[in-house]
Amino acid sequence: MKAGSENEMLTVRDTSTEAAVNLFKQAAVVPGVSRKERPVAEFIKDQLKELNVRFYEDSAGTSTGGNCGNLIVFPNHVELTKPVTAFLAHMDTARETAQTVIHHENGKISSDGNSQLGADNRAGVALLLWYLRELSGKNHPANIICIFTVAEEIGMLGAKHINTKRWNIKQAFVFDSSLDPGHYIADCAGMELFKATFKGKAAHSAVSNGSGISAISIAARAITEMTKHEVKPGMTSNIGIVSGGTATNVVAPECTIEGEVRGFSEGDITHILTTYKTMCSDAATAFGGSVSWHSEVDFVPYSISPDSDLREHLTACMIAAGLKPVPETYSGGSDANAINAKGIPAINLGIGARNPHSNEEYILEQDFRSMIALINELHKRNYQIS
Repeated sequence: MKAGSENEMLTVRDTSTEAAVNLFKQAAVVPGVSRKERPVAEFIKDQLKELNVRFYEDSAGTSTGGNCGNLIVFPNHVELTKPVTAFLAHMDTARETAQTVIHHENGKISSDGNSQLGADNRAGVALLLWYLRELSGKNHPANIICIFTVAEEIGMLGAKHINTKRWNIKQAFVFDSSLDPGHYIADCAGMELFKATFKGKAAHSAVSNGSGISAISIAARAITEMTKHEVKPGMTSNIGIVSGGTATNVVAPECTIEGEVRGFSEGDITHILTTYKTMCSDAATAFGGSVSWHSEVDFVPYSISPDSDLREHLTACMIAAGLKPVPETYSGGSDANAINAKGIPAINLGIGARNPHSNEEYILEQDFRSMIALINELHKRNYQIS
């Protein structure tokens, strides 16, 4: 290495970091909650309009009731007849960020404490924009496409709509975890939602002489049994919504409970839900009422084997980027769950967007620097293995 070249490399990296941070600060305040991502898609197109890239917007917006579909961006050199790697980030935020006031001091980027920053997932959007603007097609024409998804925050609805066969996607990296760079989600839980609606019998609470059947009492019995029931280590269960009743002087004719079960085995999740359904039915029978039950898969679990090509590839890239690879087991879903459900191995990468959805959300300049180094390696080594 020539004298001074190390300093030159550092300067290049700092310039790249500054560019990515600036992209993030612009993207963070673009309005775009779930199903209203159109301004974000237009922002992305505007940032890339001078580049040799193609845009394709699918029909996910129509299927999800939103105003925008997934935005797929192809550098012109990409050959869809060859295996494609996809980089993903989602355009929607959980809360509105258009009025967010950004503070950037001492290498830390946050809001003023009165709103969500939007690092989840506009930091991922910014990293993909940086990649497309600064790296794609240069030096190594990697067969990588970028997908900006919609409605991730409300159930990965956009990612579920992606046609992986059409784009010949063989592996994917999702830039969306609040974990530190170098950490990645190798094993992720799945989640199913459930809803039980109990029916009783309305009556005057004071003068009906006990002829009513309280649906709230039925629900209380069921909840007691469900919360007493132990689940396997690593699994979680929660009843988050209880609603019912019409007035204080009316025996409640109906009460609904809604909850979720998370676990790393679809069989384990199904077993718990079957048990809960029986408990609800038994409670209804005990009071002389009835219950209707509904459950549905929100996202399925995934596990990427340590000796899989994807993990070996990622590990090599992280080491080359100066990061310590740390596989994690995690219970929060992401677009990676939806892509894995299609039979395509996908890993959610830590990008450092800490305290997501809260007013205390923040991200560090160092996180962008680390992720840029990783993206460089993913790009270069993808070219080598394609």
